[in-house]
Amino acid sequence: KGRCGCMTVPCKTWQGATGESLYSLALSPSMIGDTTTNKRCKIDDATKCTTCACDYYVKYSEDGGLTWLGLTFGGEPGQGGTGCPGYGMTSATQAQAIAWLQDEHIDKGRCGCMTVPCETWQGSTGESLYSLALSPSMIGDTTTNKRCKIDDATKCTTCACDYYVKYSEDGGLTWLGLTFGGEPGQGGTGCPGYGMTSATQAQAIAWLQDEHIDKGRCGCMTVPCETWQGATGESLYSMAVRPSMIGDTTTNKRCKIDDATKCT
Repeated sequence: KGRCGCMTVPCKTWQGATGESLYSLALSPSMIGDTTTNKRCKIDDATKCTTCACDYYVKYSEDGGLTWLGLTFGGEPGQGGTGCPGYGMTSATQAQAIAWLQDEHIDKGRCGCMTVPCETWQGSTGESLYSLALSPSMIGDTTTNKRCKIDDATKCTTCACDYYVKYSEDGGLTWLGLTFGGEPGQGGTGCPGYGMTSATQAQAIAWLQDEHIDKGRCGCMTVPCETWQGATGESLYSMAVRPSMIGDTTTNKRCKIDDATKCT
């Protein structure tokens, strides 16, 4: 009944959860959400309700759980939907309710937690980095407004490129692209400079790393105390080597290593 608090399961716990695991986290009176915003989602189990039209209801909140909203069967908000899942509708199963939560709520940002925080994505490469940065998710620095993402346009018949790498300086409200030469502020679409209109997924990931992450466009340049304290050897080096730096995010103190081995 919430007397001990902690009703909202935080991002780091539920992101990536699926199936029964996701269900148990989102099952009312618990809820999944973003504790830095007011976005929340939950599943109500109505299997023992004799007057309910559906066995399961999936709902979202934009005010921290004070009021709850439902989508229509077609996934439309703001039209008085009850939250009965569009998959299966009044005959929806638990599995269909979970899928409806994932597809129409989590993936569309209704539960919050779209920004993968520094400690999760820093150091990621290849497929791992791609999965974290793939829209509608984004990687970024939750202490600033810097964000980065990859848009998969492989199914877009009118797009010039299969992948777009973009960055934001206002928390994701507007998105910017670089030119093929990596120049900002010149109306670039975000089509990767590696491969350009024929860029592969691997080239998009490399463009994200080289021209966005490494140049600070995604934020998270300062590795926080709890991550680097106690590190030694190669581990410490990898965290302190420029453009990253180690430091205390509650003060202005920072340290870094410049690798000048290629400097002639």
